Amino acid sequence: MKLVHGVGFNDRKYITRIDGKNTVQYSLWFNMVARCYSPHMLKNLPTYRDCFLSDNFLDFSYFHEWFDNQHGRKLFDPNIDKDLIFKGNKIYSEDNCFILPPEVNGLFIKSNSKRGLYPIGVNFRKNDNKFVAQVNAMGKRKTIGYSKDPMECFLMYKYAKEKEIKRVASVWRDQISPKAYDLLMSYQVEITD
Repeated sequence: MKLVHGVGFNDRKYITRIDGKNTVQYSLWFNMVARCYSPHMLKNLPTYRDCFLSDNFLDFSYFHEWFDNQHGRKLFDPNIDKDLIFKGNKIYSEDNCFILPPEVNGLFIKSNSKRGLYPIGVNFRKNDNKFVAQVNAMGKRKTIGYSKDPMECFLMYKYAKEKEIKRVASVWRDQISPKAYDLLMSYQVEITD
């Protein structure tokens, strides 16, 4: 049996392609394996360094069966999320992953390399000699407010981001796991996010 990225295995119990295109299950599984184990992917996406799959998730058949029993399996463009239960989680497994739409999963994308010296959601504007709080909401970057104090801007960001997370969760409530919905509704933005 040929291994995918040296670790993932497929016993061919389930088809992986229909009409020349990968199935949703296989695409999600293959990309998850690649994010964790492909040297090329790790070079381009260093935030996945030290991430790995549980022994069960290394098995495509197991992942396929898990996926087919999840809320969100019928989403148009499903994403696998591993960080909602535990922030900074490094393991993809049946115990800590959800199927989410891109709009929900995208709420938690971080750009540590672009963040700079200030808390999440805060930038310094040289022109104004002030800090600015900004949040992505409804597909647009919105300015929340300005202050001379970066912590005050972070608190503005925190309030706006938590409000946006709740708004998006409410939109998708009927299509995601009740547990994922509850976690989104109680999500607390932290300065270390």
